Amino acid sequence: MWYGLSIRDTDAELAELLDKIAQRYLGKRVHAEKMSGVKRGVRIVRDSEEFWNIVNNSSKPVFVVFTTPYCSACEMYKPFVEEVAKLLGDVIEFVEVDAYSAPEPAWELGVMSTPTTILFYKGRPVDGFMGVADVPGILEFLAEVLADLEPEVARRARELLERLG
Repeated sequence: MWYGLSIRDTDAELAELLDKIAQRYLGKRVHAEKMSGVKRGVRIVRDSEEFWNIVNNSSKPVFVVFTTPYCSACEMYKPFVEEVAKLLGDVIEFVEVDAYSAPEPAWELGVMSTPTTILFYKGRPVDGFMGVADVPGILEFLAEVLADLEPEVARRARELLERLG
């Protein structure tokens, strides 16, 4: 709660404010919106309830990346995540969370900077890291963390890693 309103109630005002800040300091409009969707195999989530629903009800491991709209490292990281999502999207769910639009999960999980990646398994966070990893780095992370939890998925990640050289 924020002065008696939930963050969700203030999304339109926050989007407008962020757009004004971008216009003033970056010289361009951003048009932050409250909407969800899928972008190149990565599910875009801007709602706390939707986030927890995905994490708690997915039958697959859930690879979550917390981002913010004006984070250059986040923009650099997204294509790597999208590429891995194309390779392993059938066995791992890939989710991007806008930490401005859905701050509650970030706060609850102790996310202090973006991008932050957290891998969930059966609704619980099992491992993660802050910062950017390239495709081989993400595959290595998944192979290592899922070795005992999902050996077949870990094996696929290792095979893909070997193919990349």
